[in-house]
Formats: sequence, structure tokens, C-alpha cells
Amino acid sequence: MSAGIVCDERVESAVPSSRPDLHVVVATPGEDPWAWRCYREGLREAYEYYGVGAAQNLDESRTALFITVFTAAGHAVGGARFLGPHREAAQIDTLALWRDEPAAWAALTPYALDGVVDLEGAWVRRGVPERAAVVAAVRRMPLDGAAMLGVRWCVAAAAEHSLPLWLASGCEILDVPSVPYPDERYATRLVVWDGDRGLVPAPRTAADDATEVRP
Repeated sequence: MSAGIVCDERVESAVPSSRPDLHVVVATPGEDPWAWRCYREGLREAYEYYGVGAAQNLDESRTALFITVFTAAGHAVGGARFLGPHREAAQIDTLALWRDEPAAWAALTPYALDGVVDLEGAWVRRGVPERAAVVAAVRRMPLDGAAMLGVRWCVAAAAEHSLPLWLASGCEILDVPSVPYPDERYATRLVVWDGDRGLVPAPRTAADDATEVRP
């Protein structure tokens, strides 16, 4: 199996990852078109593998920031992107999945007052030897993204199978009904991270190697 998507030999470093042989690029699509292309290709491959390619919803003009993990050889092996920051609940893209659920809007309104960003399109390349370290890097991205965009909160729609990953980084599951997104195979929950709380330490376990970061 391929070790990742080879886009270029160039590797930049921004946010430290948990291993020195992994590097993280943080940029806007306009600042680093090459890394953005690597991120998009990794996301497309991950979503199409699980049959939910239509859920990619990549709008370059609305992407405030993206983070991509690279190996030293230039392989893109994980990433996420952010929208915002938002100061009103009506601006939060994640809420579109709960457009008919008043409890979700009521739950997120207080967070918007402090500033919130959306986390979307998180993925980790399947089968890479560095998988546990890449998962650890992706796990902290909600807090990294919120901090770099100058707000306290990060919100996302998280499928139930991915909740152990996000709970390990300190997210809270809001008390609103799940939605069947991207399709009926999934039960997706509304989750939020508090940047003031910071990253919850999560010791590595054997489960890290099997963790699925996917739709």
C-alpha cells in the first residue's frame, strides 16, 4: 500500500507534530496552493474510499485555514480545514446539518458569542507506518485551528465511530439529536472544543493504530 500521496519533495514545518519525521503545513489555500492540493487529494481519496465523495464540500474561498501533515519524504498523510471565525450562530456551517433542530441552534449560540470556527474534512491516510503519530497530530487540530484563528471554540459534526478520537482531545458532545450524515449509515453528533481548556493528554494505546479518521 502506498505510504501517502506524493505531491512534491518540498516540506514545510509549522505546528510541531508528535514525531520529528512528520511536518505540518498550516496555510490558507492562496498562501500554499501546493499543500492545499495535497490536502484536497487526500480528502478526496478518503471520502471516495468510504463512498461519501459528495460530502467533501470543498469551498476554497470559504476555507480560512487548513492543516496538512507530511512525512519527511513529502507524502501527505492527514489533515483538516477550518471555516470562520464566526460570531453568530447563523454563520456556523456545521449547523446546516441541524437546520430544523432548535436545540442545536440554542446550544451553539453562547459559543458563537465568544468566537467559533468550524472543523471540516479531517482525514488520515490509510495504512501509513506513521499512522498513530498522524492520528495524534490530527486529534489536536481542532484546538490548533481555533487558536490560530483567534477564537476560543471549535465546532464539528462527528460521526459516532470517530468520537473516541475527538473525545481524547477534550471535545464535548452536545445534547442534541444525531443526524444521518453523510448518509443513513452514519449517526453524526454535534461536538465542541474549548480552547481555554486545552488539549486533554491522551496516552498512546494499541487502538491508535486502528483509529479511523474518516467521514
